[in-house]
Order: sequence, then structure tokens, then C-alpha cells
Amino acid sequence: ASVINGVDVKESPKWLKKILASLGLNSINNIVDVANYAMLVTGQPLHVFDLDKIEGNKIIVRRAKKGEAIKTLDGEAYVLDDNMLVIADTKDPLAIAGIKGGTKAEVSGETKNILIESANFEPVGIRKTSQALGLRTDASWRFEHEVPLVLVPSGLNKAVEIITDIAEGKIQDTIVDTFKQSIEKRVIGIRPHRAGRLLGLELTGQKISSILNSLEFSVQKEQEDMLQVQVPPFRLDIEREADLIEEVGRIVGYENTEPKMPNAALYPPGRNVKNYWMRQVRRHLAASGFNEVYNYSFVSEHVLDLWKFDGKNIWELKNPVSNDLKFMRPSLLPGLLKTVKENLKHQDTVSIFEAGEVFQKESPQENSRLALALSAKKEGQSGFYALKGEIEHLFHVLGLSDIWFDDAIQDYQYKELSFMHPKRTAIIKTGDKGIGFMGQIHPGIAGDEKLKHSLFVSDIDLSALIEEAEEEEIYTPISEYPQVVRDIAVVIPVGTKADEIITEINSAAGELLRDVDMFDYYEEIENPESKSMAFHLVFQAEDRTLESKEIDDIMSKITHVLEQHSGWSVR
Repeated sequence: ASVINGVDVKESPKWLKKILASLGLNSINNIVDVANYAMLVTGQPLHVFDLDKIEGNKIIVRRAKKGEAIKTLDGEAYVLDDNMLVIADTKDPLAIAGIKGGTKAEVSGETKNILIESANFEPVGIRKTSQALGLRTDASWRFEHEVPLVLVPSGLNKAVEIITDIAEGKIQDTIVDTFKQSIEKRVIGIRPHRAGRLLGLELTGQKISSILNSLEFSVQKEQEDMLQVQVPPFRLDIEREADLIEEVGRIVGYENTEPKMPNAALYPPGRNVKNYWMRQVRRHLAASGFNEVYNYSFVSEHVLDLWKFDGKNIWELKNPVSNDLKFMRPSLLPGLLKTVKENLKHQDTVSIFEAGEVFQKESPQENSRLALALSAKKEGQSGFYALKGEIEHLFHVLGLSDIWFDDAIQDYQYKELSFMHPKRTAIIKTGDKGIGFMGQIHPGIAGDEKLKHSLFVSDIDLSALIEEAEEEEIYTPISEYPQVVRDIAVVIPVGTKADEIITEINSAAGELLRDVDMFDYYEEIENPESKSMAFHLVFQAEDRTLESKEIDDIMSKITHVLEQHSGWSVR
């Protein structure tokens, strides 16, 4: 702070008013205008007090008292709290520190003696006070962005110099300075080769030294691979080597950087097998008319009870967002059923699928599953066979041929599929390994959920499916020789499966049998213990036309093998 006595407060000279007007500031009087001008020239905010209005003849920097009020130079009154800094006399606050002066020690036409204060304030405190009061000024903006310490005496000296010239005041010999520390000198290293690499330029240590010296930096130690640079105290934005390199690039000119192709090796990422096959599955199901859905990974306690999931095998959340999302889902099917139900409000049929993770305590790892859902208007087998056909087609696309459907659901990993229809559920197998199941949702669950159509679903172990998938395709030429088709009908006991008959036919016929298809099924009312199944048998050779006698011999062998079973007879 500095004191000037005997000042003449009057209108500012024209040159000063012109400069302030060009920078958007109104002229007030010569004393205040000089303080604003010194701030604009040096970057250091100042405040001028009427010394005769300061009680106790001294200023104190302190925290405001809670509820303490001040009226500022713009005529507004502000209530302060104890987190705010003020400049005060022995009785009242004179200014909100670093932001705005008060009216108590305001400079007026009667002022004869003034005190000019130049200070540096901590940025965060100024910003918090400014925001709390809704008061933004040129001074607060500067202090919020940090003002270099070195500017404190510069701003004061500039103001004193001009005021003593245009206001005819006399400065006291003593300048009060409470800052006793030395300003730390910052030294940062810069590597010429690093600067040249980042900027794409050929730079020498001598060139860099010349540029930095011209910007008031001081290169203290110059070595071939490192320059030690002292940063000017007013350059607070220079903190590390990259900042120095930016200064060099700014002066050299970025437009002088020559474009160069990067010298780098490109390594393609390793193939993600799971992602590849998932793309294949999604593309095929989308092309088949299925829509993919994403459901929550959480279910409610009602769902666990309704679907009869084993509660001991379910993960419960400690902090669920709601009671309806309290448990990690053990299956994708409850979410699919809910989605189907909502969509059936707007359309007659729904075909959807979801690929996602399910969570069970028995399996510490997340289990990836693929689930399909297909609604059918009519009760019956049509929806079952429609879904079965879609699954077979999907497996064919994935290169899986050894796929079959088994009704022995008690042997499957779910142990008991109580949520599925007991007579319309099948296990999907590849070889002897069960990888999923399909069928109709249990009528009890469908009724409880008020589902207006039958729902057929499939749940497949995605990891097992991907493990069995085969990308390689083998081309087999079509035979030039004609096919021979024979039919055979077999009377069997009611509990016999078509698959058992087909297996026996294949084993007896040999390599010439190309295909077996069941085309007729018949049950006699008079004899409910037996049924009849008829099959098309397709024969073909790669190297010749088959003769009737050759086919007759094969059919005789098939008949003999079939009739070896008790209760089987060929019609």
C-alpha cells in the first residue's frame, strides 16, 4: 500500500478518458480512472481509499463476520458470511476483497489524501465469494484466473507515477509491503530432439534458445540434449516441457510444419471368436424375422416363485433400485415373456430373441445364453414345429449337423423344467451333449401372466453352441445319377419314437440311403396300444444308376432289421 497526500480529485485528462472509453470503461474521476488504467496496463487490480474516512488510520484484511453487511460502489447492499474476505478499518468493512470497493471510504471530490492498495488473492476463495454474492467484476475475473505475484508492485508503482503527475499529489516515502517471501524461480528442462519430434520440425538447441530468450525466458544451462530454462514470474501458464515446446511452435509457426506419414507398425487385433459367432447368430435371426431385445438383468421375487427357480441358487442384490429388481436373473425367459406380453398389445404375433448373461451361484462365471420366443395364435403343435424349424436352420448356418431333439427333460442340466409344458418340451442335443431346450411355456405361467397367445421358447447355452460351431464348409457335387424313392410303413407300440425307427433304417440301409423323411402318422381307435408311421426313403449312388433288384435287396434287409424288434411290423 502507498499513501499520497494533497491530491486534486477532478476530471481526467482527455488521453486517459479516450483510452478507457476504447476499452469499454466509463470515466469517473482522475484518481479512480488511473487505478483502472493501471489494471489494464499491468494486469494488477488496485483499489483506492479516501484515507481520511478510514477509522483507526489503518486497513485490516480479515474474514467477514456472519451477517455483516456492506454497501458497494454500485449502490447495492450485500450480506456477507464468515467464509468471505474483506478489507476493513478498525470498525467496518471497506471493500469485498479482490472484488468490489465499498462506499464508506469512497474517493469523492472532497478527497485530499488517498491510500492505494495492491494485493494478490487466492483464486478459489475469490470465485466462491463472487458466485455466492452474484457479483462479477474485472478484478474478480482476474483474481479467479490467478494473477502473478510479481505484478503487485508493478501495478502500484504505475498508479503512483500517474497520480502524482496528473493529480498533483505528494507520495509518502514509506510503502507498506507485508509480503516478506521471495518469489520462487521456476526452471524447466526442454529437449531439442523432443521439441522437434512433437512439432515435426528440425530444431537445434541454439534455435530454441534464441526463441525463448526473445520471449523473456532465460536459458541458464545449454547442453546438446537438454536446455535448462528459467520461466519469467509473470508466465503462470508455463508448467512443463510441453508448454515450452508450444511457445517454440507458436513463434516458428505451425504453418511451417511439413506433413509426414507416420512411421508405425499396424498390428491387427486377435480374432474374438465369441463376437464373430454372435454376429452370425444375430444376422441370421434378424433375416429370419426375429427382433433382438435387451431386458434388465434383474428379476423380482414374484418371478422366482412363479417360475419355481431354486432360491438357494439365486444371487440377491444388497442395494436393489426397487423390489421388482431385487435378484440377478437366472434365465432370460422371464424377461422375454414380459416383452412378448407387452408387444401382443399392439400386434398379433411376436418373434424375438435375446443374447445375454444369466447368473447362478452354482456357476461362478457369468453364463452366456441365447433365448428365442415365438407366439402362436392357436393352441397346438404348430408353434412348436415352427420354432424347431428356426432352431434347425440356425444350427445349419453355424455348421452344426449332429443336432437332435430329445424328450428326456429329466436328464437335462436344469434338472426339472417345471416352467415348461410337460408334453411339449424337448432337449436340444449335439451328440450326447445337451446344449439347450425348447418348447411351450407352462400354461400355469402363461395364465398367471395373462398371456393371450401360446408362447414357444428356446433357451440355448451360447458358449456350448459357439464351441460346436464350424466355419468351414465342404462342397459335395450333386450326383449325375437319378434318385430312387421307396416308401415303408411300420406298425409300432405307442411309446416308440420316430427317431428310433430312423436310426434302425439308416444302420441297415448303408451308404446308398441319402435321406429318410416321415410323411404319415396314424393311430387306430380300435387299437390304441399301437400306431403307424410311414417314411420316404431316398436312395442314390455317385457312380451309377441303381437297379431295382439292388434297391429290393436293401428294402428286404431294412424290413428284416425292423421286424427283429418286439411289437414292430412292416406293412
